[in-house]
Amino acid sequence: MGIKFKKSVQSKEKNTRKTTISHYWISGTSTTDLLEYVEKESTRPKQKQKARKELTKRGKSCEQTAVIESS
Repeated sequence: MGIKFKKSVQSKEKNTRKTTISHYWISGTSTTDLLEYVEKESTRPKQKQKARKELTKRGKSCEQTAVIESS
């Protein structure tokens, strides 16, 4: 099973009364969003670790990208 990034959200259309569920998988999140999420101070350590693992899986390192962006 994939790793969740956020909780799933269920939305309901008023006209048709159909419900749609949006799932937020970490594999579908963009790399820039993950990097921003890791750099936030308000992020929980468990969520930061999930994002770091996904970035290393993609071949990106949090430290390398922070150095490249600052120069």
